[in-house]
Amino acid sequence: MSDINGYSALLAESIQDQIFKNTDFPGQASLWCALFTTMPDVAGAGSVEPTGNAYARVEVPITSWGAASTTTEITSTTNTASITFPEATPSGWGTIVGFGLWTAVTAGSLWLGGPLNTPKVIAANTIAVFLAGNLVINTKNQ
Repeated sequence: MSDINGYSALLAESIQDQIFKNTDFPGQASLWCALFTTMPDVAGAGSVEPTGNAYARVEVPITSWGAASTTTEITSTTNTASITFPEATPSGWGTIVGFGLWTAVTAGSLWLGGPLNTPKVIAANTIAVFLAGNLVINTKNQ
């Protein structure tokens, strides 16, 4: 299976069900940002997040995202507030290769995610952060 790079299967199915079956969309007041050392597939399976060393997903209210903008091929939105993780202590978290937005602080359902442009090693006493405007969510328009 391929890594997730955009919407998860669950989110894509929820959007289509809302449009074509008039079902309620599972709205969220917040999503929780996770970091991955191994990317999941489109169903959210196979993800590996750091464990221990103060790692925790970070709550991101939906009001922390800018309005979507569209070009001919891409629709994008960015974070309008920094997403700051706890300090990695006493040890690091390893090499972070991607991120995901989940419906819960633990477990939950993956809504979307993608790889980082450049994997980043989070060493001991490091704070991982996506500065405002630096986490860009792109979806390809068909």
